[in-house]
Amino acid sequence: WNSFCTNHGITQYTLSAELGRQATRREVRELTADDAMDIYREKYFTVPRISWLPAEIQPAVFDHGVTAGPGVAIKLLQRLLCSAEFDVLIDGKIGPITRKAGHRAMGEYGLVFVNAYVEERIKFYLGLANKKQSYRVYLRGWTNRAESALRLLVMTVSSLRSRKARATFSGVEPIEMKIVEPSLIRAAAAVAMSRFSEMLVPAR
Repeated sequence: WNSFCTNHGITQYTLSAELGRQATRREVRELTADDAMDIYREKYFTVPRISWLPAEIQPAVFDHGVTAGPGVAIKLLQRLLCSAEFDVLIDGKIGPITRKAGHRAMGEYGLVFVNAYVEERIKFYLGLANKKQSYRVYLRGWTNRAESALRLLVMTVSSLRSRKARATFSGVEPIEMKIVEPSLIRAAAAVAMSRFSEMLVPAR
């Protein structure tokens, strides 16, 4: 058993959980990119019901789930919703209440809500680095990855007609960002999600 044995970002531990038995190192080495994508999609997107969330924030929550676990990613979202005075239970699960609150928050705050999630995710990584010095070497990569989902979405919608909005979340300074019509953002998020998923399986 080797927790550092990985292929396409899938560890021996993750593959073992997927197979329902201990995976061999050979099975990890022979894992294809398509197989890896199936695992990412099932374990980190379908099962935790990321698709229930607004399309605009799906890439950020999805990728945080890949790096920290879906439960951690969803709890971060739920804490953010609570700070914006939405009444949700912080249980790490996406149910009807979290789903409704997420869509309401996106409707009221737009991309500011996504940006606030990214900021909270970076704070999460800073907390890990402060608790354990050995994690500090990974901090730059973690923060770059946290920001990548937002950058992809903003780049995709940057040419669309926009308007400015401001919002304040607990512990987050007011942020001024461009927001486009919800229907256009949803279309752009679909493109961003596709591009972002491709990034999860690096070339060997």
